[in-house]
Amino acid sequence: MSRVLLVDLEADLAQRLTASLEGLGYEVAAGDAVDVIKRLISDGPELAVVNLELTQGSGFSLVNRIKRNEALAGLKLVLVAERATDSAIDAHRRGPTPANVYARRSE
Repeated sequence: MSRVLLVDLEADLAQRLTASLEGLGYEVAAGDAVDVIKRLISDGPELAVVNLELTQGSGFSLVNRIKRNEALAGLKLVLVAERATDSAIDAHRRGPTPANVYARRSE
């Protein structure tokens, strides 16, 4: 079974994504950004969905750290943004460690 890790997402979004992904046959875990690199290595998910607006730190920085870690080379990343500017997202997308997908969250 494929695994997905939801990182520091707001509770309502995490619940909706969990229900949708489990309905598609994925095993879903959720957690905060603290020690996420260790958890990604130990849990071995195929996909991580990361909140850009982390409670501690920056989602851009976290994605950069994940992408630079050789043990996580095959991990796919979705970066979910709510308040980030288009120019900040575009700059990260063009940088050396982009996420695989950038998604906007709007209510």
